[in-house]
Amino acid sequence: MLDTKYALERVNVQIQHFKDQAATYRKKLRGLLFESVRQIGDSLKFYPAGAIPQKAEGDGRIWRIEVGNSPLATPSFKNDRRR
Repeated sequence: MLDTKYALERVNVQIQHFKDQAATYRKKLRGLLFESVRQIGDSLKFYPAGAIPQKAEGDGRIWRIEVGNSPLATPSFKNDRRR
């Protein structure tokens, strides 16, 4: 009985650790900011904010990765209107 309680508590501690780790990763992802440059064929190429090559012209917007609290899948980009 004690072994089962110990095993359950150990699993609960591990779950909390992974939840905390996921929250840290999400916070870091939300902090990444990008600028985009329109490519041939109307596709966008993203660069870290402030790092667009000199010969390229950005679209003047700041983009970020939209990260919810669900399991992470292919990230979608959402325009951040802070600029």
